[in-house]
Amino acid sequence: MLGDLLDRFEAGTASPIAHPDYGAFASVVAADSFLKEIGRAEQAGAVSVGRGTGNENATRSFTSGLAAPEVLYRHLDRVPSSQIAEDAGRPACGRSLRWIRA
Repeated sequence: MLGDLLDRFEAGTASPIAHPDYGAFASVVAADSFLKEIGRAEQAGAVSVGRGTGNENATRSFTSGLAAPEVLYRHLDRVPSSQIAEDAGRPACGRSLRWIRA
């Protein structure tokens, strides 16, 4: 889900949000792991989490929004696609390439 937030941000969505699909988790352990990861990202300041109200909703219903893209990139150890594209345009040897005409 965190990667999806960055994907949507890179696609131009100004303030992407996401809702977890609990039915997609293979087990309760996988869901717990997911919630821990969201908590770590929230503590880092990368995402903001809005939780539901009431007993059941407080644990199962929340929305995660992208708070600081640059923090989430670091948290996930991910390079922005714009940086990858920019780097791909640079020669690996550090010298400019000359076009050869036949």
